[in-house]
Amino acid sequence: MLVSNSDYNNNNNVDPNATFTLTEEQQEALYQQFAQRYQTEHPNQDASTRRNEVMELPEEIWDELNSSSRNELQSNSKRFIRDTQRYVAGDWTKTPVINKPFVADLKRYNMEAKQVISNRYDDLDKLRIVGRSAAEIFEGLGAYMKSGDQETFFQVMKKVRQLSIFSFATSQEIDREAKELTLAALRLPQHAKHLEEQHVEDDIKRMVFSNQDVEKIH
Repeated sequence: MLVSNSDYNNNNNVDPNATFTLTEEQQEALYQQFAQRYQTEHPNQDASTRRNEVMELPEEIWDELNSSSRNELQSNSKRFIRDTQRYVAGDWTKTPVINKPFVADLKRYNMEAKQVISNRYDDLDKLRIVGRSAAEIFEGLGAYMKSGDQETFFQVMKKVRQLSIFSFATSQEIDREAKELTLAALRLPQHAKHLEEQHVEDDIKRMVFSNQDVEKIH
């Protein structure tokens, strides 16, 4: 890379038309300085630009996904679940359990394969969005470790908060879809549709239907 001296002050008798060569390391250092300065001065613009780009997964994440066997990924996932902090927030953090009186009926219910497969792929898309967001946070933290820029840190924290809200809100939406499917499988009459918005919870688990509703349906 050749850089002109024409814009520099000529106080030291340097030829204003002279050029000098930067090494690859110097070029990279110069680029990083400009990039960090630009991101600091235009944080929103940079984030908007990234959203419109198709980015490759960070190398550290891709390497582990690509080099791990299916059993290793499953084992790591189980360990990740065990190591993840548990929180309590009513329905938001509880997974509904099917009421025992309905288990046998649901086992006999035949469902169109296309609907089952489509629902699974819809849920997969939502999980991949979570994975993409986590990868973006990983990169953001890497950028913060290099620059120490406070604005970058705040942007990462904002993304983490949005990811948590998205995950819990999406989980509850999937809960509702599962309950609607349960009602359809039980072939409830129209007057029983009000049960879709009802549930019961205790300190241990949350049931799909309350005991009173079970008596009405069963």
